[in-house]
This record gives sequence, C-alpha cells and structure tokens, in this order.
Amino acid sequence: MRYYLITLFLVIALSASASDEVVVVQSSGQVSWSISSIKDITFDGNGVKFSFNDNTSVYYDKGSLSMIKFNSTLSGINSIKQAEQAISIADNCIVVEGFEGNITVYSLSGAAVAQGKGNKLDISNLEKGTYIVQAGGLISKIVKP
Repeated sequence: MRYYLITLFLVIALSASASDEVVVVQSSGQVSWSISSIKDITFDGNGVKFSFNDNTSVYYDKGSLSMIKFNSTLSGINSIKQAEQAISIADNCIVVEGFEGNITVYSLSGAAVAQGKGNKLDISNLEKGTYIVQAGGLISKIVKP
C-alpha cells in the first residue's frame, strides 16, 4: 500500500509541476536526472525503476533508497508580481489606483450603467448592488453598499 501511495505522489508530482530534475538519494550517494529525460517511474513492491527516453532504465532496491525528491520550478512561473492597479470603492466613487483612462461600470446583466475618464468615477446615482468594473485591461467585481 505504501508503494502505491508513493507511486501516486510521483505521478502527481511529475504531472502537476514542471520539475527540473529528480534526485535519488542512496546510502552510497545520490544521482539526478532531468525530468524531461524520464519516460516512466514504476514501483513493483520491492523497488523503483526509472525508464528513460533513450530506452535505458535503472532499478533501485527499496532497501538501498533513502529518498526520492524533485527539485523543481513550479509551472515555469518564477515569481508573481502584485498588480500595480487596484479597483476599490470609497465615498460613492470607484477609485482605480495606478490608472488613468476610461472606466466603465456594468450591471450583472451586462449593460453599461456608468462611464467616465480618469482614475475616479462617481457612482452615487447607482442602486446598491453588485457591479463589474472595467478600467483598461483590469476587470473587477465591486459591491456598492
């Protein structure tokens, strides 16, 4: 059962991330391969077999393994930059930080209910409710209290 769980973990790790390498640690040392060179990883209850794209393979007995780990960069995204623009509502106005341009407010049915230019739009004439705001390429949901 333990090896089925390990197999499941490896399958998920291989498919969910864009791993750069797999490292196999044994008591005698460690070896690593590029994940793109590995065709298949299988467990037979007594060990693990790594099959490679060049039709070679390596087998490790479970008694000799200390660890299998993935050194990875998840999904190729190195960092996520916080948006410099933000849409908020204050004092019956929609405020778009870091933006100067056309602002359009839509009802949930898709009708344009308010428009303006700049970084602030008065919405005092709108009823309480939920709206969609578009400011350039930025789109956000707001709730007018």
